[in-house]
Amino acid sequence: TIDIESSSFYDEDKNKVALMYCFTLGINGHSYFGRTKEDLLSMLSFVRDAFQLGTSYELNKKGELVGCEKRLIFYIHNLGYEFQFFMKWFKWKSVFAIKNRTPVKASTIDGIELKCSFLLSGYSLAMTGKHLQKYKVEKRVGDLDYRKIRTPITPMDNTEQGYVLYDGLVVMA
Repeated sequence: TIDIESSSFYDEDKNKVALMYCFTLGINGHSYFGRTKEDLLSMLSFVRDAFQLGTSYELNKKGELVGCEKRLIFYIHNLGYEFQFFMKWFKWKSVFAIKNRTPVKASTIDGIELKCSFLLSGYSLAMTGKHLQKYKVEKRVGDLDYRKIRTPITPMDNTEQGYVLYDGLVVMA
């Protein structure tokens, strides 16, 4: 899973701006917390290398060169929102969307695939947590003041970090 948190505000020209201030990245039951775009891209680069993602080529039994694509799928609840950040950060192989700004699935050229768990489940994040059968994890409610403008250097207490972490854990579960 990948989950980012952002602050929205209006700049001096009255343009709406959104700024990512933290994220969680979850793989196989383990969650990682970071604060910057560079942290996220570095972690994804590490994952890409560790899992040897992307297209590789090998010879088949007939001596023909054939390609094999290895992908790692990350679920993101409300990919449409977070894709507004991601679309500038990656090179895309394909994007499947049901309408403008509503991607269901997006694949990078280097083996990272993003899928929208909201569109696939039909549930809000809170309702998704309530419907979990095997791993019981619920979204925390009220632990984060969305009116506060945060940046990657804004201190976050344990309650705020826990809120962000649980969003990712619900999707991962």
